[in-house]
Amino acid sequence: MTDFYFELKVAASADLQEILVAVLSEKNFDGFSQTDENLVAYSESEMISENELAEIFDSFEIKKTDWQLNKLRNKNWNEEWEKNFEPVVIDDAIYVRALFHPEKKEVKHTITIQPKMSFGTGHHSTTKLVLSEMLQLDFKNKTVLDMGCGTAVLAIYAEMVGAKKIVAIDNDNWAVENAQENCAMNHCTKIEVKLGDEKLLNEYEKYDVIVSNITKNFNIANLPLYKNLLQKNGSILLSGFYETDAADFKKSALKLGGLHLQHQTTEKKWSMLNFKKENSF
Repeated sequence: MTDFYFELKVAASADLQEILVAVLSEKNFDGFSQTDENLVAYSESEMISENELAEIFDSFEIKKTDWQLNKLRNKNWNEEWEKNFEPVVIDDAIYVRALFHPEKKEVKHTITIQPKMSFGTGHHSTTKLVLSEMLQLDFKNKTVLDMGCGTAVLAIYAEMVGAKKIVAIDNDNWAVENAQENCAMNHCTKIEVKLGDEKLLNEYEKYDVIVSNITKNFNIANLPLYKNLLQKNGSILLSGFYETDAADFKKSALKLGGLHLQHQTTEKKWSMLNFKKENSF
């Protein structure tokens, strides 16, 4: 841990906050807490540029008086974030909580995580959309690929509902360490967490379900690979992009052939697409 961290406070609407989370995630900010009117982002990176942030906020017409960057010392930034971490309930069926949150016996599936800034705590709309869609699938004895696993919440849920093997991949050391810790905390034995990217994927290894909650460009670029890795009648769940980008995925799938759109859901301008691989391909 460095001897300082950055705290960025932004006054923004809930919808705009969702977009800012995605943008700031690519600018070395690792953790976020949100209220109805304010977003707080945290980073230990030395690469934070106030001028670059000013350009970003100008593009969203956010006034200088509505955001503030503080460089703070001698404080546990992760501990500060944890104080604002709230549990999440998905469709009254999945409860994502930290150890310091109370249990909910009435919710069927409880996933306990150590919140350490990794993307995928269940708070972001894209994670909620994917988890909600996963509730509709049969994972019993299935093989699963979780690309951009973050906290490994999606992989953990897949094992909870019967998946026999899950490969979870992320290119961030912090996320991989957190994912491994969360898998152990939930007594998972069928999840293999790997550090890397799509280059780790073996073309001879097939999956029944692929979930990829990353970015539009990554998902579209790797859609042909995902199709090749997918078993016949298997499902690809894609998220991490805006509703306005969904048409580009549909065009890419149509061009590839063999992928049929099963379901599309949207929350706060973010989308999830569920494609099924046709039996003849």
